[in-house]
Amino acid sequence: MGLMDNIKNAQEAMAGGVPDTTGGAVGGLEQAQWMQRIATDGLDGEGTITSLDKTGNVDPGGANEYAIKVDANLGGESYEATAMQFLHPSSEDSYKVGGKFEFKADPDDKTRILLMGGLD
Repeated sequence: MGLMDNIKNAQEAMAGGVPDTTGGAVGGLEQAQWMQRIATDGLDGEGTITSLDKTGNVDPGGANEYAIKVDANLGGESYEATAMQFLHPSSEDSYKVGGKFEFKADPDDKTRILLMGGLD
């Protein structure tokens, strides 16, 4: 694959966005804005990873996107949530089934979360 193919693939990834948990698409800029909003205004919770599945999306920096299912606990309420996050290959080993993480939940849809830091 040549340089022009790499550029084209990166442009398509940015233009196509990343899937959200409702089956729609969230563009690169929109996803970044969502992440910033949730990191600042999201609801604090803790959870345990129950599954990790690569979506097939790769960002221009080489990070793979994962749909990370979490057994979430938010204010004493347990439920299943999903984090759609890009993980760089150097950090993928930090995310394993059974791993415990702090997260921020979207106040508008608490099943959409952003993993923040490991508790292990």
